[in-house]
Formats: sequence, structure tokens, C-alpha cells
Amino acid sequence: MSNTREKAFYLIGFPAGHGAIDAGTSALWIIAPAIALSMDLSKTQVGLIFSVIAIAAGVTHIPAGMVGETRFKKIFLLSTLWWVAGAYLVASLMPGYWLLLFFLAVASSGAAAWHPIALGTMADHMPNRRAYALGVHFVGGSFMEVLAPIVAGLLLVYMDWRSVMQIIVIPALIMGVVFLRLRRWIPPSPIGHMSLKDFKAQARLVRRSTSLASLGILGLHNMGLMALWSMTPLYLVEERGISPGGSGVLFAVMVLSGSLGAVLIGRWIDRYNRKTVTLSVLVAGALSPLLILWAPNLPVLVAGLMVAGFAIMGLVPALIAISLSIVGGRQMVMIGLIMAAGEIIGALGAVLAGLAGETDLRLSLVLVTAFTVCATLLVAVHPFTSAVQESEAIEVV
Repeated sequence: MSNTREKAFYLIGFPAGHGAIDAGTSALWIIAPAIALSMDLSKTQVGLIFSVIAIAAGVTHIPAGMVGETRFKKIFLLSTLWWVAGAYLVASLMPGYWLLLFFLAVASSGAAAWHPIALGTMADHMPNRRAYALGVHFVGGSFMEVLAPIVAGLLLVYMDWRSVMQIIVIPALIMGVVFLRLRRWIPPSPIGHMSLKDFKAQARLVRRSTSLASLGILGLHNMGLMALWSMTPLYLVEERGISPGGSGVLFAVMVLSGSLGAVLIGRWIDRYNRKTVTLSVLVAGALSPLLILWAPNLPVLVAGLMVAGFAIMGLVPALIAISLSIVGGRQMVMIGLIMAAGEIIGALGAVLAGLAGETDLRLSLVLVTAFTVCATLLVAVHPFTSAVQESEAIEVV
């Protein structure tokens, strides 16, 4: 019975924890336009929100991965759910933009701290099925990325954004209690320490030209993703005249398509030539924002959003897997390094999209195409050669 419960904890508890800790960030894409209306924010200020939270997440991934290699792994992982819930509750009470921005960054940092440790813990628990373990973890976040925008959009019809933000932390509080009760099944780090010398050895792997190029591909792609996510809800509301609730549903459809894309693209890259598959998906991603702009009616608009979600969002796990296989190194630390690089570079996308949106929101979507085209060109010239043997590569599907 104990083994059954432990298995359920990893197959259900960790994905649920992932969804709970990402609920606030997932809902923020829909809450942000309401914040902008309430505080009279510019497009640039809205874009800055997403850039700051992405940077906060990025800089947290690295130390979180290092902590995951020490004896503080368990208590640190347990604290992240309470950290996120508390930060969002405080953020919802802030009267001004800059204090709100600060506590949203604190919340994003807490959510980011979860990922390297949770991913590494699940992979360690199922060492012979790492791809399956990481795929299961991805399901929880994907589910919340679909559910949270819909719930937030519907709640915004009846209440203000502050109340919605307070409600959206309930999953994190619930899972915080669950993880405290079941903490005995979270094992200590098998290594138990992480020195500065160890970290420098991992960092040297990243400094190779092929490694830097792979991180550049991920960063450019994430710039397009951040631009798409931060400006699409505003575009739907202001340019298309869709209600906040309707934009939440459409955003959720785009994210759901991305969840499907993550699974299918991962399988295609495993079975076929990964460079060819990556290039094909990037081309589709580059064309999708233009389809959204051109769409003469709602069905075509929905189709454009689905293609964008499938190709742009769905490719991210595969790009992380490719980067891991190219770079190599220790699992939790390298996950933190790669995710940090992708998110910090990607954060620029939201700011640039916001600046473009000051002139015309349609230019923000054109910028998504530009970022994706740049990533496509870099993929075309990259050898995609793994730095480690296939048996040592970490595959994320």
C-alpha cells in the first residue's frame, strides 16, 4: 500500500504541485489587461510586468538547481508553494504599479524555484524512464495553463482583478498542505553538496560555441513566446473587441494546443531527424502570427491561435531537451542553467512587444514572427550534435 501511495504521489502529486505553483503566472496573462485598465498602464508597462517576472524566474533557476544538489533540497521544495501563495496575496493588496511589480517578481521567483528540484526529483525517482517522468510533470503545468486563464477570465466578469488574484492562489495553498503531509516520500539529494567549484565545472560546459548557440535558439524562441503571450490578450480585447472572458477562453485554446504540440513534437523529434522537425515547426510558428492578423472571422482566428500555440509553445520542451543533450552535465544544475538562459533572454521579447504595441498592437504579433524567423535561421546553421552519448542525454518530451 505504501508503494502504491508513493507512486501516486509522484504521478499525481508532483504534476498537481506543478499546476498549483504555476496557477498565478498562467492566470496573469488574462489578469494583466484588467490591471492595465485599473491602473491606467501603458503597453510598455504591461510588457515590463512579463519581462520582470521572466527575469526573476530566470535568475532563480540557477541557485534553485544548486540547492537541489544539497541537503536543503526537501525543505526548499516544500517552501516554494507557500512562497508563491504569500507573494501573490501581498501583490493583490498593493496600491501602486511598482510595488505590485516587485511582489509579482517575488511570486515568479518562487514558482521558478520549484522546477529544477521537482524535475530532478522525478527523474531520480524513475531513472530508467526519465522522459516519462518529465512528461508527467509537464502535464500538470499544461492543465493549469489551460484552466487558469479560463477561470480568471470568467471571474473578471464578476469581480475585480485583486479578488481574482487572491482566489487563484488557493491551489498552491492546498498543495502546500499536501506536500507537507507527504514530505517523507521526497528523498534527500543523492549527492548532498554543491560547491562553487562544481558549479564552475558545469558553467564551462555552457561556454562552448555549440552550447551557446543552442541557448541562443532557445532564447530567441522564448522571446517570440513571451511576446505572443504578453500581447495576445490585449490584442484580442482591444483590436478584436473580444470580452475578457472570451479572450481567456481563446488564450486557453492556444495553450491547450501548445500542450498537445509539446507531446507530439517531442515524439517526432525522438523518431525522426530532430533538426528537420525543429525547422518545420519553427516555420509554422513564424507564419502563425500573420494568420492571426489576417484572420477575417472567428474560426480563422481560432485556427491561427491554435497553430501559434502548437508550434511556438509546443516546441519549448523539445528545445530544452536538445539543449540538454548538446550541453551535458549534472541534471538539476544544468536544467536550472538552461531554463535561466531561456527565460532571461526571452524576457526581452515582452518588453520589445510592449514597445511595438505602443504604436500598434498588430506590430507586436509581427515581432513574434521576426523572433521566430531569427531562431529558424540559427537552427539552420547549427550542427545539432550532442556533446554526450545518447544514453546520458536527458530527453524531455
